[in-house]
Amino acid sequence: MTGPSSMRVIIAGAGIAGLTAALSLHAAGITDVTVHEAVEEIQPLGVGINLLPHAVRELMELGLGDRLAETGVATADLTFLNPRGQRIWSEPRGRAAGYRWPQYSIHRGRLLLLLLDAVRERLGPGAVVLGSRITALDHDADLLIGADGILSDVRRAMFPGEGGPVPGGDVLWRGTTYGRPFMTGRSMLMIGDRGQKLVIYPIAPPSEDGTQLINWAVQHRTDVRGVPTGDWNQPIGVSKVLPPRAGLALRRARRVRARRGCRAGARISAGGPGSAAVLVEGERDVTRRRGAPDVPDGLQRRHAGGHRRAGAA
Repeated sequence: MTGPSSMRVIIAGAGIAGLTAALSLHAAGITDVTVHEAVEEIQPLGVGINLLPHAVRELMELGLGDRLAETGVATADLTFLNPRGQRIWSEPRGRAAGYRWPQYSIHRGRLLLLLLDAVRERLGPGAVVLGSRITALDHDADLLIGADGILSDVRRAMFPGEGGPVPGGDVLWRGTTYGRPFMTGRSMLMIGDRGQKLVIYPIAPPSEDGTQLINWAVQHRTDVRGVPTGDWNQPIGVSKVLPPRAGLALRRARRVRARRGCRAGARISAGGPGSAAVLVEGERDVTRRRGAPDVPDGLQRRHAGGHRRAGAA
């Protein structure tokens, strides 16, 4: 019987989940891996996300620790403020909280390019095929991994009667701004309450002029019926964001997931937001990265037990 190193794997989606899965498979000795991406060009889209220590651990074990440190910000503390800017609670994060690995706040697009470069370096320039969308479950590989987004074609083919994602009732307006570092320069602020909230944190080291790229997100609980889905880059006017949130004292502030599954015995695995969509501010990508190494681990366990097919990641 051949081992997992002789397997051929196809990954649908060159997002954070798909690229991390490719790197994890390569680290496990599975080198015949091809990532198919629907778009013709991968661009550094997105805003800030957070890599919690358990996710950073996986990326550091893939040899990406230095690149993460150069690209992101090792978050030092998290402070909760009420709508008047008064402190409710502060706590350390990452290594300051006792973890062996840091927490990083990072630009989602820059992280994506970091992973893309690593995949091409280790698996070869042809490992990522652009303009190639996988829409069906038929394939000639040993395993198909669906990491093609929250509107996943692979998941839709696996569960045709499931329907689309169900809105949780929160709308987030997100953006980035260059500004002077605030507090420690590695601080995260959450201001407001469940009805309306503002989240602010830096996502890049200070530049030569002393400014930092700062992520901000305004969350408002509202009726989301009729809100367009599937395009996360819709520009809107400032007037649409500010009125319901005018009570947030910014000057003083200076001082849902969906169940996932896999057909039993199928050579298909779901990963990324198509498998578990988590709405925890900028931390939803944690699930994607944490799940990626489970794929090669699962393959190795199944081969050790004499099985040829892999199940859910």
